[in-house]
Amino acid sequence: MNARIELPDQYRDAPFRYRDARAGGLSAARLRRDDLDHPHRGVRSRAPVLDHEDLCRAFVPRMRPWHAIAGVSAALVWGLPLPPRWSSPQAVVVAVPEDRHPPTGAAVRGLRLRRTLWDRVVVSGVPVLPPLATWATLARVLTVDELLVVADALLTSADNYPALRVDRPHATADELLAFTAALRNATGASALRVAAGRARAGVESPMESELRGRLLAAGFPEPEINGEIEEQGTVLARGDLVFRDARVVVEYEGDEHRSSVERFRSDIGRVRRLRAAGWHVVRVTIADLRAPEQTYLRELARELAIASVGDAPSHA
Repeated sequence: MNARIELPDQYRDAPFRYRDARAGGLSAARLRRDDLDHPHRGVRSRAPVLDHEDLCRAFVPRMRPWHAIAGVSAALVWGLPLPPRWSSPQAVVVAVPEDRHPPTGAAVRGLRLRRTLWDRVVVSGVPVLPPLATWATLARVLTVDELLVVADALLTSADNYPALRVDRPHATADELLAFTAALRNATGASALRVAAGRARAGVESPMESELRGRLLAAGFPEPEINGEIEEQGTVLARGDLVFRDARVVVEYEGDEHRSSVERFRSDIGRVRRLRAAGWHVVRVTIADLRAPEQTYLRELARELAIASVGDAPSHA
């Protein structure tokens, strides 16, 4: 009989601990029924776990005051941009202060943080590390270029990050540098310092950040971000990455350029105006970024070299 009873209201809409339900009078047979999911050891949920944020939320009943969701898990809760390989991690990352034991479980990965770095805030009902501390824990699994993408997002005030739940901008470039300087010998501190040194406000998408990071890592001079290009009092365009002295623009062409006819036509007109005014345009797609040949780097080097030769004084 007990196996067929409905769940009390407090267990219908949120994950709950098995032992709390047993103490509240539900039988073990009722808690084994297939209308309940088992996302973590000792946790039951009526709602299925559909994504990683659900998996994080399902761990909340097991969390102690010294637990905070961290790493890629916290980044997904905050809506920070991550590389595709981390779009759906298999385990929730949970941080504890260095003098505490981290939790265990098949779908949990614990880590210890120094006391000065550990803190927690609640986002959509989930206790997580604050954004900067989350970024610091990402250094355990992300490259410098990938850390730069997240750092740019923390500095942005743009609306092109629809999932982002942090205040915009969350930090200034100086605050980011000060934060990484204080990390000293923490795990990944050197990579975080490099990323912080390259991070800039004004980047409007994760792919622009990745492209800019690739250019800096390849040794190119730092471009102007989203700079307006004006000729004879008329604004021709706003370039993604602008090498103004060389009259070269690097443009990232995302999928929206193909899916929107209006955007496609606008882009063609803008490129024509720039080229008619003597500007060189290097267009880069995600396929270019992922290709091992990296032909866009050679194209940019060639355009900058041509501009340099053109500016050189004549010795004739």
